[in-house]
Amino acid sequence: MKSTSVSPAPTVTRRKLPGTGVDAVVSHYGGRTEQFPSEAANVNAPFMTRVGEDGKYISRDAEQSIKTAFNGRPDKTIHTYPGQAHAFSRRHGTRCDDEAAELASARTVGFFRKHMVTDIVAVAP
Repeated sequence: MKSTSVSPAPTVTRRKLPGTGVDAVVSHYGGRTEQFPSEAANVNAPFMTRVGEDGKYISRDAEQSIKTAFNGRPDKTIHTYPGQAHAFSRRHGTRCDDEAAELASARTVGFFRKHMVTDIVAVAP
């Protein structure tokens, strides 16, 4: 079974985490996440999200709400990227920032390796 991340697209083989129904969750720009804070308690799989701090779709208040909902849960990680807009890591996009995109991609691959990857097949440039 294979899983892919948005961009760049690492292709990975994965193993299932018993009893979770989900291997791991990586959210890229999780718009509206802040509207469902009570659902954070139901996220049992390892979870990581990233937010550009200057994005117009996820406000600073929304970002704080997401952080609060997952606070104190060691397998839940929220990365924020100062000075970055929404879709900052979309390759060839109008707001792409190569340095921030590389960092976000490295974090995503590292997260997959830690929580679910048995072998990384390829990482797109």
